[in-house]
Amino acid sequence: MLSQRRIGIELWDVLTQLSFTTLVAFFNFQMVDVGTTWCQFRIVVAHGDTLSLHQRAQFDQPFTDQHNFGNYVDLL
Repeated sequence: MLSQRRIGIELWDVLTQLSFTTLVAFFNFQMVDVGTTWCQFRIVVAHGDTLSLHQRAQFDQPFTDQHNFGNYVDLL
């Protein structure tokens, strides 16, 4: 019996990140200067904290490609 193969398009990294950052940038441009700077700072800190603090088996190297929390979330 032959197995059926399906062609699938996976938009894991680039388009998902682009859509999220576009949304954040849109709301960021609506703020005043102090709010914009504070929001940008919080995003950078949150990204570093997410990579460093949320570690799973085989995804415990925060700043190594294919072994960090972002790749773990992609596989979910």
